[in-house]
Amino acid sequence: MRNNMYTLLLLFLFTSINAQEYSKLISEADKLYETKDYKMSTDLYNKAFKIESKNPNHLYNGACASSLAGNTKKAFK
Repeated sequence: MRNNMYTLLLLFLFTSINAQEYSKLISEADKLYETKDYKMSTDLYNKAFKIESKNPNHLYNGACASSLAGNTKKAFK
């Protein structure tokens, strides 16, 4: 029983850390996009999408950044 509790606690902490990291990466990618640094923005979006890739708005923004950076093939993946 105790092992199950520890496992659940670790799982919760790991999920929370990933969510925070995802939000931080998306926020930084958005800022870089606004300053027209599309290459770096694309790199950060890609790092974030390795954690999670469910939000259609973030996926769209990542595709736009890729396209504007000149990587149209990646924009459509």
